[in-house]
Formats: sequence, structure tokens, C-alpha cells
Amino acid sequence: MRRRRVNALQALARRFKDASPRERVGLAFIAALVALALASSTFDWAMRARIAAGEAASSRAQIAAVQERIGLASFQEEVALAAGKAWRSSVVDASEPLARVQATTALESLAAGAGLANVNVEAVTGGDATPRARVGIIGLTLRADFNWAGYLAFLRALGASDLSFVVDSIEVSGDLGSGQSLAMSAHVPFIREAPP
Repeated sequence: MRRRRVNALQALARRFKDASPRERVGLAFIAALVALALASSTFDWAMRARIAAGEAASSRAQIAAVQERIGLASFQEEVALAAGKAWRSSVVDASEPLARVQATTALESLAAGAGLANVNVEAVTGGDATPRARVGIIGLTLRADFNWAGYLAFLRALGASDLSFVVDSIEVSGDLGSGQSLAMSAHVPFIREAPP
């Protein structure tokens, strides 16, 4: 194989010697273009490698900083406090049907305690929910007689509630003479507690 390469180089050198000066210039120009293309390609590869190395070093530094922060007691305390807050603001139960009952009872108590009359709360069953998901939401629909004092007190009670009720929509219908009714859609976070 090495002998073939030597023979090929010798044949190429012979042809170059036999070529006219004009052909030699053309061949030298082509060789210069090939060398330039190879140099450009090598430079481009080196630049990309340098950028990739810089990004890798930056990623390593970020990972090291995160790992260092995770080890800090203050960070662990922040995570524990945030988890406790999420736990307290959610309906927690091992059974989703029981969690729906808890959510409807809590919202109904807030509305009745605020002075709304004829309060009726129903849990909305979602067909797209994952059956055994650990975290989800419980949709609720509230209907009641509307009065401004009770409505404003109810909004204050929602804001002060330990459970994190999120109001999706509110609709007031009817007229002042025959009475108005309130319809509200809301949801609350749900955490499925692992059975003992």
C-alpha cells in the first residue's frame, strides 16, 4: 500500500514536471485553494470546539453552584417551607372523591359564612385527569343568591383562606327587582396523599 502511494506521488510529480508553466500556475492555484479550504475548515472546527468547551465549563460551574446551594441548610429550609406552604394550601387526601367533598364543603362554608344565601357547591369531574396523579386540581362550581355585602365578604374570605382557591370566572345574572344570582367557577390544588 505504501509502495502504491509512493508510485502515485512520483507519477503526480512527473506530470507536474511535464506540465507547461501555465498549467503549473493553475495547479498551484488549485492547491492553494484546497489548502485555504482546509485551513478555513480547521479554523471553524477549532472555534466551534472552543465555544463548546466554554459552554461545558459554564454548565459545570452552574451545576457545581446548584449542588453547593442544595447542600446549604438555609436552602433546605426554604424548600421545606415552600413544600409546607403548598401542602397547607392544597386539599390533601388519599382519595380524590373525599378530597372533592372536602373542597366543596370548604368553599360552601366560606360562602355561607360570608353571608351568601342558598349556597350550592358542586365539584366538576374532569374527564382528562390522570387517575392516579399525585398532584392535580379540583374544579368547583358555586351558585348562590347575590348581594353586594355578602359577595365582597366572600371575596375577602377567599383571600384569607388557607386553601388556595383560584377563581376562574364569575357571573351575576338577574335584575335587582326579582333578585340576582351568582355563579362562580373556581379550582383548588389537590395532593394525593400516599396511603399509610
